[in-house]
Amino acid sequence: MAKPGRTGKKGRKRKAANLMIIVDQFEEFFTNPENFYKEAPSQDSQIVVNLVLETARIAIKKYSGVCCVHYAIRLYRTMFCFQGFTGVHWVFSIFVPRLKRKDLKQVIEEPAILSGNRISQRLIERVVYDIADGVDQLPILQHALSQIWLAADHGRKEMDLIHYAMVGGMPASELPDEEQPEFQKWFDGLPPVRQKYYKETGLNKVIEMHASVLYENAWEYYNNNHPGKGITQQDAKRIIALTFSCLTKIDNSRACT
Repeated sequence: MAKPGRTGKKGRKRKAANLMIIVDQFEEFFTNPENFYKEAPSQDSQIVVNLVLETARIAIKKYSGVCCVHYAIRLYRTMFCFQGFTGVHWVFSIFVPRLKRKDLKQVIEEPAILSGNRISQRLIERVVYDIADGVDQLPILQHALSQIWLAADHGRKEMDLIHYAMVGGMPASELPDEEQPEFQKWFDGLPPVRQKYYKETGLNKVIEMHASVLYENAWEYYNNNHPGKGITQQDAKRIIALTFSCLTKIDNSRACT
């Protein structure tokens, strides 16, 4: 067996690589009750913070090819109740401002172009128009675009308003006249239970509609992939409800996962 760092199975020399450690939602160490309670961090959260900080110190001091990137929305007072934050040398900070209209267009259009897909300008304009101010819409936007891509035959067609309507982003009545017959033909082929989801549409409804479809069809998906071990639709719904109730907690009278 080849020794690590020397040669691979085919005798090729392995090249050294840098390592980037991305700590997403780092601020939750200092805001979530399970990590910080009564002015003191929990033991587990302190250990994780120590590991991240020590890795960053070693990387800076020895240039070990390791880069630590911390994502945080803002500095919290509770951060400095954790041991190790006092005296930490922050190499640089990047502040990401609220995205403007032109930035949102770029966020929508450029990934599609880079991946070889096509997206109409009128769809871009409509989605940007539908993004509500003052709300973190990027996760909603990301999910909506992925669903639009699927509706456009996995990107084989140009992503357009009709696909946005298919995923529940806009009412069919607002489609251009030439696209309404195609949408109506597609809509008539849907099961009646799914047609009911289109009574309310909008960018914020795309995730809800997708979740409802998955919830209604989970039993069918399971049975197709586990022949001979089928379950009823009622049992599938009960399992999903029980699973999500185990993943959900109540924080300040709000349900969150």
